[in-house]
Amino acid sequence: MKWLCGVIDNALYPVLFLDYLKSALPVLSTSFPRVAFILILTLLLTYLNYRGLTIVGWTTVLMGVFSMLPFAVMSLISIQKLQPSRWLVMDIGDEN
Repeated sequence: MKWLCGVIDNALYPVLFLDYLKSALPVLSTSFPRVAFILILTLLLTYLNYRGLTIVGWTTVLMGVFSMLPFAVMSLISIQKLQPSRWLVMDIGDEN
């Protein structure tokens, strides 16, 4: 069952990644570039799995850092807009 789950996941991740990337690169929504990108990404992930656990571990860490980077940048940008004095203010609206 673990092997079957891995096979399904390896086929699913390139398609999901492409759907996210499609909003930034509209050329990937047409048929040939889409199929080529999915095939290349699937072959790359398969090659990484073939190379061994060490490279998969480092790639996972790198992809995790890359995924969290936008949240870290947005958090740093939003620090200047924090107003702790408003944290406990409750606006229940007008009762009339």
